[in-house]
Amino acid sequence: MVRYPLTKAIAALDEAGVSGLRIHRSYWVAIDAVERLERVNNKPVLRHRNGSQLPVSRTYFASVKTCLANRNKPEPGLTNQA
Repeated sequence: MVRYPLTKAIAALDEAGVSGLRIHRSYWVAIDAVERLERVNNKPVLRHRNGSQLPVSRTYFASVKTCLANRNKPEPGLTNQA
């Protein structure tokens, strides 16, 4: 086991070009691994593509919601023409 602060690990992932979100004091998740944001027992959770549920804290909820909403929007200037 290697003890390493989460903030330093996130910085290293950013430098490596891995897109992700901090969703809780103890959780970071790759954006591509997120299926959806949902509520379970009236608490926000992320549904991971492997089926697990990850807690989203009040501190990070707004940024998670915004990021997930924006990830599905097309980039400006791009069209869906065949």
